[in-house]
Amino acid sequence: LPRSAVDALAAAAGLAAHGEQVMVRTAGHSLSVVEYLRALGQGDTGVPESLADAVLGRVARLDAEGRAVVEAAAVLRRRIDPALVAALVESSDVATARECEELVRLRLLVRSGHHYEFANDLLQECVHEALPPALALALHRRAADLTSDRPEVMAEHAYAAGDEPRAAHGWLLAGEDALRRAAVEDALGLLDRSLAVGTAFAGTRARALLARGAVHEARTDFATALDDVRGALALARNTDDRRLEMAALRFLGGDAAVGLGLTVDELVAPLELGLRLAADLGDRRAEADFTSRLAILEASRLRLATALARAEGGLVRARSAGSEDAQVLALDGLKTVWAYLGDPVRLGEVIADLEPRLRARGDTWLLQWTVFEKSFVLAAEDRLDEARAVVAEALELNRLSGYPAYASYLQAHDGWFARLAGDLEEARRVGRKAVEASSPIDHPWWYAIAAGLLAATLLETGDHAEAEAVARRGLATGDLATGGGRLRCLAALAAVTGDPRVVGEAGRALDDVVCPPGHAWVTGADVYLLLGSVEPLRQAIDGSWPALRARLAQSTSSTS
Repeated sequence: LPRSAVDALAAAAGLAAHGEQVMVRTAGHSLSVVEYLRALGQGDTGVPESLADAVLGRVARLDAEGRAVVEAAAVLRRRIDPALVAALVESSDVATARECEELVRLRLLVRSGHHYEFANDLLQECVHEALPPALALALHRRAADLTSDRPEVMAEHAYAAGDEPRAAHGWLLAGEDALRRAAVEDALGLLDRSLAVGTAFAGTRARALLARGAVHEARTDFATALDDVRGALALARNTDDRRLEMAALRFLGGDAAVGLGLTVDELVAPLELGLRLAADLGDRRAEADFTSRLAILEASRLRLATALARAEGGLVRARSAGSEDAQVLALDGLKTVWAYLGDPVRLGEVIADLEPRLRARGDTWLLQWTVFEKSFVLAAEDRLDEARAVVAEALELNRLSGYPAYASYLQAHDGWFARLAGDLEEARRVGRKAVEASSPIDHPWWYAIAAGLLAATLLETGDHAEAEAVARRGLATGDLATGGGRLRCLAALAAVTGDPRVVGEAGRALDDVVCPPGHAWVTGADVYLLLGSVEPLRQAIDGSWPALRARLAQSTSSTS
């Protein structure tokens, strides 16, 4: 029956509100619709007894092979693969397919491409509920073995067979896979199911908590993310699982902690502990991961000489260990430092080494940052339109990664490139969009950086009142912002207000920026320009960054 007929029958029975429910469970099967409506009218939401009798009577008239096939199909529920049914009943594929066709003739099954389905959910439930418990257990246990390559399906059968630890592990694996595919909500549901199993092994539970922490991070629920990870850390330590302990420590030094408002110093502590643990275990991949993250944190607070030394040392150790994973992670950290320093030659060399490795691995998370930072190489060569196109590609990768909270950082630099290209209206539009997309609560680092870049643009467009307001909002994040984000906002506020206190604070903060000899914080060029301290920047970009050199010339001319 079509949906309209089912709705009409439901209304005639005084059950109009149940029309959709009836259609979903019966798929319009006439007998099922009538009997289900009768049962609902009597307050029974299960399988109507009259329908069960009719279906089971039909099953009873099948020969032994046909009954075995329909019973195995009832265990598989949906998308019934005849090859899998054949393995369950220990028959040939051809014989099983013939039995399935006979069940189609009897209107118990329907064809669905090369597979079959029950005509509706009620028919499947009728057959499954009538299975002898021992037979149901045996079929579910065997189905779990046969679907071990599909963890989510395997978990359902293992749970039905009473093997809860195996079911929990299956839902964990399926949840981790969903997270890798950026199917965040699917991952959350699967991991919740894994963690709901009280008899799960401690290692399974710890891994599920770690994975769910990553899911909550993607959803910007940072407090819940860290609660999960702290739970995983406690389990790992209780069971002396040092590798899980390292994974939890790495997470505690990651971006979820930033989003929750922890300071850089608070992030460094678990990372240093994890680095020592990795060294003790001889785990070069983990050592590279911790080293890379620590280098990035040093760069974020503008200790760029220290960051570079740490990142270069990490790459040397990764290469000597011969670990591909370690080299990828070490290159990622080194890339970030060279991006801060705006050195197009060295940054280009690292990206040329790293990008093909990431594309071959399908690592969307790291690839988005590598593609984004390639934009600095193009901007340094005055290829600003290409730089903006690369940022657009990075934004698409960000969308695929499942972590949209980080998009505002990329957008903010897109606005900067538009400004360097002389399109102030576009720079203002994109900059405002980046600030609106961020939040001083959800991610104070990105918010302060986006606010600082927009404030510098607004100063150029003459929107001084808005520039001051934006800079003050960026500074309101306090110590939660990185040194780079805070300094950008301080410099803009100093330029717009001329307040000696602010000018002095910004100048001291710029003096505290430590770069390798001959280098400067080039991607923070606004700060040097706004504070009139341009000589380090001038030396660093000699022969590159034409758009910045033009601004330096304007600054010198204006001062003269």
